[in-house]
Amino acid sequence: MSSIIESVVARCRLGLACGAAVIFLCWAPAASAGELVAGLAAYQNGDYARALAEFQPLADDGDITAQYYMGELYLKGQGVPQDFEKAVEWFALAAEYGHGHAQANLGALLTLGLGTRRDLETAYYWQILSVVWTDTALRRAAFRSLSEVAPQLTEDEKGTLGAAADEAWSLR
Repeated sequence: MSSIIESVVARCRLGLACGAAVIFLCWAPAASAGELVAGLAAYQNGDYARALAEFQPLADDGDITAQYYMGELYLKGQGVPQDFEKAVEWFALAAEYGHGHAQANLGALLTLGLGTRRDLETAYYWQILSVVWTDTALRRAAFRSLSEVAPQLTEDEKGTLGAAADEAWSLR
């Protein structure tokens, strides 16, 4: 298993086993909840400059929802120049703490090699985790992505990554 995968697996195991409850209970302090709601409203209304202004400080402080939306802004070039590298960075931060949509997007960018080198093994890992942590509609998309990546991996790679995802599922 590559050192990147080992690092991701170790961080996910640690985060899931030791801090998932704390992260989800404390993830949006009362002082930032209003800013997050304002950012989401601005994003949905297409006011991306305001969404960026609301999300940036929250994302910098570790809010995984804000980090996910920062990734979306950079992925789509909404209110900022399109920058796949920055999108990967923001999605990776949110993905490490269990944001399913960020995991799916990170897996897709790794599969395509956008903003990062193409890494099917790591993409497969994030796509498996996104199946664990997301809603039904995104699960279908993640399964489609997995079906495209899986044939390109060895059985050993799939087995190792699948075991890590199974562990994440059991901690869910």
